[in-house]
Amino acid sequence: MTFSSNTVTAIDGTTLTEANQPSPLLRLWYRTPGWLFRILGSVFCLGCVAYRLPAYFRDFWGMGPYYVFADGSRLQLPWTRVLIDSTLLLIGLSYFFRLPAKSQASRFRDVAIALIGGFWPMLPFVLGAVLMVLNPSWAYQFQVALWPSVVSLESIVLGATLIIIGNALDVSSYWYLFRSFSIVPEARELITKGPYRFVRHPVYLGQLIAQAGVWLVFARLSPMTLGFYLVFIGIQFYRARLEDHVLENAFEDSYRDWKSRTFWFAK
Repeated sequence: MTFSSNTVTAIDGTTLTEANQPSPLLRLWYRTPGWLFRILGSVFCLGCVAYRLPAYFRDFWGMGPYYVFADGSRLQLPWTRVLIDSTLLLIGLSYFFRLPAKSQASRFRDVAIALIGGFWPMLPFVLGAVLMVLNPSWAYQFQVALWPSVVSLESIVLGATLIIIGNALDVSSYWYLFRSFSIVPEARELITKGPYRFVRHPVYLGQLIAQAGVWLVFARLSPMTLGFYLVFIGIQFYRARLEDHVLENAFEDSYRDWKSRTFWFAK
């Protein structure tokens, strides 16, 4: 998308009049240097992996959710952690190698919603950290409201299974997406291999499955946790619709043919 004083030319060649030009916030977003996004995205994701890496060498089998049996033995599931970190690693690397966008969102609202959706699963943990700084007792009450003190074996197995299935789908999807990755709605390449042969938005499907394991199984089921998960579903469905739009603008008949052969929950 390019800008001038009186007109805006979108990436698909459409010229917008002054009356329907992008908002100042959207102009600012697209005028931000691409290298800055590359640095911020890669530093955040790879920094998270680097921060968690020592645990792999210190106590690999002590990572992830676990269950302690009556005899003191443990069922340990470190693969949930491995898959999450693999996702962060692929996203961090993709920022270095991704291609220029061919089509982008035309409203800042859509960019903002996509960013919120990308970081939504982290919000309770960020809020917990903020509360710990402000008042440890608030943080404790918040954690009690989120997580049960005792988790059954059935919950551990079901929750971990959902997280592993969802994150495995995400890792596979990011592997094929790689150079076309973006948090906000942008089209770079039309990916039709791997999970994209069957599902239009396998990353979002994987996230919905994995987050169900966290918020419907591991967390204390309440209006707060259920509402948090339902809002996440709504945001991801909205993001999928936005991405369909930019992909169709960029790839036209090729996209429509691929769309007719793949599954998603809405047309």
